[in-house]
Amino acid sequence: MSHNYYPITPTIDSGYTSRLEAGGDILTARNYSSDGMFLSITEDLRVQGYSYAGSGGIYTNTRTFLNFDLSDESADGIVVSAVLQLTSGESSHSYLNNGHKFYVVEANTAGAISQADYPNLKDRPASGTYADIVPLYADSATAVSAVNTQYNIDLNGTAISHLNSEYGTSTKFDLALITEWDYTGDFTEGVDLNPSTPAGQGVEFHSKTSLTSSYRPLLILTMSTTTFDIKSAKVIIKSGQLIIK
Repeated sequence: MSHNYYPITPTIDSGYTSRLEAGGDILTARNYSSDGMFLSITEDLRVQGYSYAGSGGIYTNTRTFLNFDLSDESADGIVVSAVLQLTSGESSHSYLNNGHKFYVVEANTAGAISQADYPNLKDRPASGTYADIVPLYADSATAVSAVNTQYNIDLNGTAISHLNSEYGTSTKFDLALITEWDYTGDFTEGVDLNPSTPAGQGVEFHSKTSLTSSYRPLLILTMSTTTFDIKSAKVIIKSGQLIIK
């Protein structure tokens, strides 16, 4: 018996959506249970928090969603490993890609990514930490500290199990990228809740529309198939059954 391993790369739908809270605070924006305020599927993908107490108060929390189509994959076997490949963007904002961390979590989008997906993290509570509630797809947070740098994120057993249940049938294996402060619900060590000058922290990645194809997000799956070496055997086909003696 032997195992054959090979990679596949499903097609992707991606975008980021933000909730803007005017005159409130960033936790109110983070905990919002309805539509985001805006959506982008063409710009670089952002995962950030932003606060400014001036101009009446502007507070945003931004999440990126990625959907991968597995329905056209016809390879036999099972998924044994998965790597999410992201490339950091060339941000025009100095507060992005400065060592800040993000988490990969399970999402539950309704279909094509839209503003309505802002709250659609799997099992998301109305407030408080997401730790041990929203399923993690990578066991630890990833820090981003440079531009145009490739990050290969190993997805964990939770993600592998979900991939195997969706493989070959689902049009959307979906996940989300969120900041570490979004994940914990504690912004006190990240974005100041009410700064007198604009303040933001987070990360930015190239999207599926990047002009450089190698910068686009990828989900790389390694499949395993099992083959058997048959020697001096008798093969019988009977009533639709394959019998080896």
